[in-house]
Amino acid sequence: GDESLVDEQGMVGGCETGEHRIIAKLILQNIGKGTNAVDATSHVCDIRNPRFIDYAMRVRSYDVEANFYGRGFASGKPCPARAASRAGLTIPTLLAIETGGAHADGLAAIPKTSTATGTNNGGQGSKSPSNKTFAGVCFIMRDLQTTHPVHPDVLSIPQAKCALAWLAKFHARFWEAPKLTNEWPGQLLWEEGTFWAVQYRLKQQYFPNTYANDFESAWNRTLRWMAAQRKLPEAVHLCSRESIRLFGLRLKRAIPVIFEELHPAQSASSIYNNLSPVVYNAAAAAAAAKGKRKDKCDSTHDFRRPRSHVTLVHGDFKAANIFFMPGVDGDDVCNDSDSCAVCDLQFTGPGLGVCDVAYLLFPDPRVSYLDVEHELLCWYYDKLQSQWIAMDKGCDLGETYPRALMEWHYRLAQMEFLGYMFTKGWVASSANDVELLQRLDELLCKLDGGELLGSSNEYAQALATALVSFR
Repeated sequence: GDESLVDEQGMVGGCETGEHRIIAKLILQNIGKGTNAVDATSHVCDIRNPRFIDYAMRVRSYDVEANFYGRGFASGKPCPARAASRAGLTIPTLLAIETGGAHADGLAAIPKTSTATGTNNGGQGSKSPSNKTFAGVCFIMRDLQTTHPVHPDVLSIPQAKCALAWLAKFHARFWEAPKLTNEWPGQLLWEEGTFWAVQYRLKQQYFPNTYANDFESAWNRTLRWMAAQRKLPEAVHLCSRESIRLFGLRLKRAIPVIFEELHPAQSASSIYNNLSPVVYNAAAAAAAAKGKRKDKCDSTHDFRRPRSHVTLVHGDFKAANIFFMPGVDGDDVCNDSDSCAVCDLQFTGPGLGVCDVAYLLFPDPRVSYLDVEHELLCWYYDKLQSQWIAMDKGCDLGETYPRALMEWHYRLAQMEFLGYMFTKGWVASSANDVELLQRLDELLCKLDGGELLGSSNEYAQALATALVSFR
């Protein structure tokens, strides 16, 4: 192939460019030895190599998207894509999918390890067989731009509202769906939605020390940046607070607790242990429901903990994946979710819907919604409530999921994503970033009073106390 298309993992093809053409969504294939590219078999598919995580996530994500469209379902059985379409949500229509080589057998393409080889020993697992490489996958879909031609790099406030209306309808459709707890996750979709949650679980499983070091390094650089901003006095003032100086350590200790609040508990046989589909342990779940087993707040269960407010999350809800009909801008906001279309459902899985909202509204160098954040949150909640009524969910959303609890979960989701960004080298670089840190510090102070608690268990107790009135 063209060397310009070869990436550092030895993959070739168009991928994640933010533009989706009428025929091929993506085509990936391995580059063999004898080229200038890295050989994926010998270099990437090694559990001791951190790049394995990105490779495994990429392969698995296309398997998940194919399943979202029904590949893993028996003929005639409802799949998420069909359910979404019947609810009036505009997503691409899958015309055909083709896989080749080892990937024709689904997850056989992904190397497997077991607890016997050490999944918590810093990644000292074994190499995968050389014949289990990812050969390729091609999706052919209808072009969303034929009906929704507007594809902005950043969303205006009216466009953000239209996108949130689509999201509220998506979340309402799958709210506490039984299949989210006993069928779809693990076997067909991710066990938890959002790409950063998937990566967090994998890195904690295989490279916990690297994750912690990356986190601390990024926060120390943010502190140095804030202290040097003489033209941004609010940054210097914020940096002088003891709670902010400790913020990185406090957040790192609270992240496991936040993660468990936002995502369903995992099973010991999950893809995070062997990168193969999990089998739902119904007997263990029934025993847990009868009180025969304690549900510990960690990742070692072999059953799923029943969760409230869980829905199907998109997992990568950003401007690059959102399209609009003409006219969705200006002061006259189109409230109709049909005016919005969404693609790239590679990281769908169960979770709290506000994870999608927090990701969409997270400030970046191009756009910030902090000034209208409360307005947008209220807009999303109101749309969720409207869809709740329209779908006849049978109870009042305000009682089962109060607005105040949604706002708590939204802040927790922001903290979780910020933690992920720290591991990617994120450093505060603007007044908006400083404002975000101040808001998140205020919430974290409600849990720890601005001081570093002794353990994650103490943060779990503090969060349980803070949210007890909503249980």
